[in-house]
Amino acid sequence: MNSTYLLNASYAERTRQVFDAATEQYPRLAVFRADLRFPVEGTGRRDERVISRFIDSLKTHMASLFSAKRQAGITCDHPTSLRYIWCREYGPQSGNRHYHVVLLLNKDAFHQLGSFDPPESGKLPSLANLIQKAWCSALSLPWPQYASRIRFPDGQPIWINQLKNREKPPEYFRALEWAWYLSKEASKRYGDGRSFGCSQDNPSLIGSRRKPR
Repeated sequence: MNSTYLLNASYAERTRQVFDAATEQYPRLAVFRADLRFPVEGTGRRDERVISRFIDSLKTHMASLFSAKRQAGITCDHPTSLRYIWCREYGPQSGNRHYHVVLLLNKDAFHQLGSFDPPESGKLPSLANLIQKAWCSALSLPWPQYASRIRFPDGQPIWINQLKNREKPPEYFRALEWAWYLSKEASKRYGDGRSFGCSQDNPSLIGSRRKPR
């Protein structure tokens, strides 16, 4: 753990639980992180539901990508759940609100962010494009004009491949420490809406051929 930050113990423990559930579900896991910022003019900055709309929009865009791949004849037999952790923070100098989000996905479905640029005509969007589109959609702003409001930190994704003896590999602890950044006490304001959230214990599958019951 990075001793530079004082962590919120409850947030850190909930993050660990999300990681354990994800690695239990998928022996090959890909962990991504995105920083979600608001436009300079402040559109959506005081909207408490913007992060929920982002998650819902991302699920929709991911499902659409699976459908588009199948229509194009691309094999995609590996669905994924969308497990996530998010936090809301405020800039230490500007005081501007922003979000950090960690996404845990089946590596066999999404193994890299791909290009940050819009796809060429006839090409399918990358995971990075889906994340950009979801944030723009949550803010009711056009993509790709506002794609720069999403930043992808270096060093990702982190791949976690489960060991045969079921012990957690070094990448698990590296990714968990990376995600614990979202649990730090610094830059948060309590009593002004939610500062932290994560996925439920049994999220639905995205991209599955099975019809929901």
